[in-house]
Amino acid sequence: MRKQPLNTSVFSSIIKKFIGGAIVLELAAFGVGYLGFNRVNNSRDTRLYLRDNYPVILNCYYTIGERLNSKDQVRALDTEEWTRLGK
Repeated sequence: MRKQPLNTSVFSSIIKKFIGGAIVLELAAFGVGYLGFNRVNNSRDTRLYLRDNYPVILNCYYTIGERLNSKDQVRALDTEEWTRLGK
């Protein structure tokens, strides 16, 4: 009884499709993350929404900004503006 050789072209095709799909998913996740960060970074209203609904995420945003730039005043400016507006 002879053993049938494995069809490597089928396996390599499957592996190529899997790797291609993984790369597409990784790029999509990076794009969504970038767009989300950009929106939070440029919109005080978005930060207000995050403060009211997802304070942990907003705290992470502020912490990252303060670690990258010790002179970052976004947290203080937002708090000052929201206090002035009574929000």
